[in-house]
Amino acid sequence: MHLRPIKWPDVPSAHEFSVFVVQTEMQELLTRFPDAELWYAELEIGHSFYDYFADKLYHRGSRRGEIAFAIRNPQNKILVHTKEFYPQNVFRIPTGGIHLDEPVQEAMHRELYEETGVKNDHMILAHILLLRMIYDDKSIPFVSYVYAGQLDQNELVPQDPSEQIEEFKWVDENEFTHLIQTLEQLEFEWADWGKMRAMVHRILQRK
Repeated sequence: MHLRPIKWPDVPSAHEFSVFVVQTEMQELLTRFPDAELWYAELEIGHSFYDYFADKLYHRGSRRGEIAFAIRNPQNKILVHTKEFYPQNVFRIPTGGIHLDEPVQEAMHRELYEETGVKNDHMILAHILLLRMIYDDKSIPFVSYVYAGQLDQNELVPQDPSEQIEEFKWVDENEFTHLIQTLEQLEFEWADWGKMRAMVHRILQRK
């Protein structure tokens, strides 16, 4: 699980990511948000998690990546949540899928409202993670667009019941580090999911 910064368009395995990354859109985003940082990582996964993602991205064709939210409050704590079906004490930053034909910026606004009930026009694209998940001689590319911003609302109300969000909370840097460790140490059927989810958190931890 190696995470490293890269420069566009010098992307490892670029032909794989081209399936889900619109070249003109990526350039427009990097022009609009010149301070956005690009990251590349590879993660070895098991067959069950590979099959799960292959079905989601290729067979069902429901998404081409995700929006992740690095939201802080005025006390500089970061917003995380848990869901009804997660293992006990597992929290992470909110994320949501980008539909195949949906522009990234539109997905950001939609997902922010669906996840939190908040409309905010001041979110900034801070990071883009190009993650290559590898199983045997096969791989799956996945792109996370990490938007950062500040909210001072304490009352966050998810608008999409299907997300099954159970609880929000604000955490400090020490709690955030512990949260990452918890994700990376998950076992059994949650192990690959936890390592994959920890990636964007590790990027935020570097800042």
